[in-house]
Amino acid sequence: LQEALPWNRLLFPFIWLPVVLYGGLMRHLFIRLIGEEKMSLSRTQSLGFYGSIPLVLLTLPGMLLATLFPYIPGPGGVPGTSQAAAFLSTVLVFAGWLWHGVIVMKGAQQLYGQQSNRSILTWLFSPVVGGLHSSCLWFGLFFLLVGLPAAG
Repeated sequence: LQEALPWNRLLFPFIWLPVVLYGGLMRHLFIRLIGEEKMSLSRTQSLGFYGSIPLVLLTLPGMLLATLFPYIPGPGGVPGTSQAAAFLSTVLVFAGWLWHGVIVMKGAQQLYGQQSNRSILTWLFSPVVGGLHSSCLWFGLFFLLVGLPAAG
């Protein structure tokens, strides 16, 4: 088991920064794709940063809970683990993600004059594309390192 070292928690902002920047860039490209007239990368990035504040703030208690009450699944369970802390951490992250969505949708409606359906698509586009990009990246790295399976 890897120990939960304090400096691992100090890297938290540096891990979130590229994620927020990437999400803002993907959101900006989507807004450009759907043809919004008054758009700006700086406004879209600021919307992404502002929308990520609740997600980051609600992820922090989950990290603290995971540090104080670790949940390590295994056969028969591990003494001293807390499934309730893991469940609460998951609920907090999901609530932060929904709160992020509300902020981004309202911001897209105010900044770009989008209707609610279009603002929902603007919010959901960056995680979907980000998930596809990261999946392709991981599968590409896997096949690069392991090699393609031999034809049998």
